[in-house]
Amino acid sequence: MLEKIRMPQLGESITEGTVSKWLKSPGDYVHKGELLLEIVTDKVNAEMPSPFEGTLVSIEVGEGQTVSVGTVLGTIETQAYTPSITSESQSSQVSSKSKEDQFLSPIVRKLLKQYNLDPSQIQGSGAQGRITKDDVLRHIEAQSKQKQETLALSGMRKTIAEHMMKSSREIPSALTVQQADVSELVAFRQVYKDLLESHLGFNVTIFHVAAFAAVKGLLEFPIFNSSYKEDSIVIHNTVNLGIAVSVNEGLIVPVIKDAQTLSFIDLASRIDSIGRRARSGKLNVDEIEGGTFTLDNTGATGSLLSYPIIHYPQAAILTTEKVTKEIVVNDDNSFRIGFIMRMCLAFDHRVTDGATAGKFLSYVAQEIQSFDFRSIKEIRQILNHG
Repeated sequence: MLEKIRMPQLGESITEGTVSKWLKSPGDYVHKGELLLEIVTDKVNAEMPSPFEGTLVSIEVGEGQTVSVGTVLGTIETQAYTPSITSESQSSQVSSKSKEDQFLSPIVRKLLKQYNLDPSQIQGSGAQGRITKDDVLRHIEAQSKQKQETLALSGMRKTIAEHMMKSSREIPSALTVQQADVSELVAFRQVYKDLLESHLGFNVTIFHVAAFAAVKGLLEFPIFNSSYKEDSIVIHNTVNLGIAVSVNEGLIVPVIKDAQTLSFIDLASRIDSIGRRARSGKLNVDEIEGGTFTLDNTGATGSLLSYPIIHYPQAAILTTEKVTKEIVVNDDNSFRIGFIMRMCLAFDHRVTDGATAGKFLSYVAQEIQSFDFRSIKEIRQILNHG
């Protein structure tokens, strides 16, 4: 029985995806759940597992092609594994692929992948027409001259542009900005940062504190954990926290599901892990969909103030800006040098108003300022044992 492999829905607002790489060839036997191909969207390079077990019979969408959600990518014959290839065309494809790989050196294959080049479009100057490194470099140089000042949009960049335009068109966005005094958090990290990292395996940051505070804020002000839909407001019963991660071609927003159930250490660990895998293109499909609120650490790039675009169809997005050293006035009017972090909240004005946004952001800022690393059990145990 032939089963169709279709382009999956990789997020609520994603309408298409690009086949980046097939990990199997026609004639290969594939187990259910085994990685079958890589797909690129504006959010992630996702590895798609096979939905069926059987023999991959055909590939309908080639590498580099962009198709809409639901398009048939290939077919799998779900029956007992037969090691022999079922048709001459499939045998030819496998043989051709093997032959192609045999004649391409590792450095040539690396360059072809890095610059997304089709080897059939490059004239080889080596023995028996073999493509050399110099052939690829000459081809890249020639392409660069042809492109001049025109930069073609990648699949990811094109999709980002479409979604940002959709958000700008449909969401009447407003912005509010507040700041938090993070002097005590900075002082603690200056002393214990390396010790905590050696025990926990990751760097505990002020951004993690902000994320933990934001989740608590969303529980107090659930209107910001919502979506506007057909003249109604859908308030979500779980906090699925999107974490914006910068990658080479754009931005990925992996999602931490049920963030409201996580302790501070668990949330920080998940943020660290999901960020690493996002940058290396190792996210699973279910890790990039279902977000209800987005947090972006724009301060990591040196930003002092941002006006972020809301991740459609969510109701709000929060940025944490660069921590700066500033003069702070104490309650008794004395002065000190402190550390300040500004936060920018863009919100859907159809869902709520500026007064509520200000209260939400004030709550988050207060949670950050009053956060005590020593109140966390795991951290306290590390400090006690040195």
